[in-house]
Amino acid sequence: KNRSFDPDRVIPCQPEQYGGYPKERTIYDESTLRTFNMLVETSDVKSPARDDLGTSHDPFNTNSQGNGHISRNIRLALLALDLVQPYVSIVGANGLALRDDVVPLTYRGDRSCAYTKKIMIPPGRNDTLIEWTVGGAMSVDFTTVLFA
Repeated sequence: KNRSFDPDRVIPCQPEQYGGYPKERTIYDESTLRTFNMLVETSDVKSPARDDLGTSHDPFNTNSQGNGHISRNIRLALLALDLVQPYVSIVGANGLALRDDVVPLTYRGDRSCAYTKKIMIPPGRNDTLIEWTVGGAMSVDFTTVLFA
C-alpha cells in the first residue's frame, strides 16, 4: 500500500520555512488527498520521431494525417475528464430525434438547447417514450427516468 490517503501515512507537520505554518492546518481526513494519476508512455522510445508525434489538428479522427502520439494523448485526457462525473443526455422522445447542441468544430449559429432540446408532449398522454444516453462511466448497470 502506498496511497497518500492511507491514514497511517498522512501525518501532521509543522514546517518552519517562510515563517512557519500551524500544525493544525496540516491535518487531513481520508478524502482530502485523493487524486488520480496517469503516466502516459508516449512510445517505447523516450524521444519518438517527429513524424510519429502527429498534431492537435482533428484529434478525434484516427485516420487523419495529424494522428499520432499527441492526438492520442488528447483523446486519453478527454476520456479521463469525461469519467469525472456521470451525466445523461436526452436524445429523443416518442420517436423524434433531438439534435446535438454541441458538436465539436461545428458552428452553432442560433441553435441552443432551449430550441433544439424542447418538445411538447400533449396533455393527457398516458405513455411517452424517452430515449437517452449516459456518459461519464465505463459501464452502466441501470438507468430510469423520474418525473414529477
